[in-house]
Amino acid sequence: MKDLEVRFETGREVLNAYWGYLSDGGLIIPDQGHLVVGDPVALCVRIESSRATYSLCGRVVRCDAAAGRAVIAFSPGEPQDMLLTDALADAEHVPARRARRFRVRLEARVLDASSAIDPVEAQLVDLSEYGCCFRIDGEAQADLPVGTAVEIAAEEFAIGGRVVWMRHTERGVAFVAQDVASSSSALEGVREFLRRLAA
Repeated sequence: MKDLEVRFETGREVLNAYWGYLSDGGLIIPDQGHLVVGDPVALCVRIESSRATYSLCGRVVRCDAAAGRAVIAFSPGEPQDMLLTDALADAEHVPARRARRFRVRLEARVLDASSAIDPVEAQLVDLSEYGCCFRIDGEAQADLPVGTAVEIAAEEFAIGGRVVWMRHTERGVAFVAQDVASSSSALEGVREFLRRLAA
């Protein structure tokens, strides 16, 4: 296994280098022709602006010597979600996540709490007990800016929150209490769903 160290000046650079088309995520890294497709690697990733360092294992899945880069696919179970947490927090100036996020594919409807717009069809792509990320159709992008209070209704649970970041067709939501009783019940629904995922 090859040991590699990659440094990024900012979290934004990490997000730009992230390769989300792979099932467990991956990263585009500099390479001057030293790597070969199939090579197993132990990758040390450092974000200079936040002084965060992560160790992830993976495998080389693409090499482009002319461009001076290679694509590393992370192995299943690697903490790439926490790498993205720090990168996103640094890039978007939002708080880092406080709990593990699970990658999911859940169809949901996102409702504007003020009822100013019609419900938007979305797909949840990750979830924790504190928040989630969902993807929406490009035409709906202007309808859910940062600060919008929303309710997310999936088959397994429904919970309120507020949009805290946006990037292209994705929105990050922090779960917030609408009122104490309903919030407690909604959060327990999310936690029960997460317990099933963890099992």
